[in-house]
Amino acid sequence: MAQNTVNPDVNLISEAATIKLGATIKPGATLHQLMSNQPSALTQLLTMIQPNDGVLLVADGCYRIKEVSALDKDNSVYALKADIDMRGLTAHSSANTKVMCITDDEWVALTLAYARTASWIV
Repeated sequence: MAQNTVNPDVNLISEAATIKLGATIKPGATLHQLMSNQPSALTQLLTMIQPNDGVLLVADGCYRIKEVSALDKDNSVYALKADIDMRGLTAHSSANTKVMCITDDEWVALTLAYARTASWIV
């Protein structure tokens, strides 16, 4: 994992969260951050996702938890716990994918662990 020389505290957050997440991120993988409940945002995300990419549900994107949890087993799915709780939802498990609820610190670690991020806010 690349070290942040500007803010060393980010390194500590990232290392601790990665240990908890057990993240084994594939080189070149993208973290797709779904921030919208709009069907068009999910449709666009699903056309772009590749094997080994991750999906993070943020804000109103959490309402799409059932659709996203059906992704291929090679795709990791995360949701911000605070956003899930605020909307009265629960993390959904399926045979293929388990949605992992994460904290804001773990969100930082994920963005550092993936090669790139894409935000879906349409």
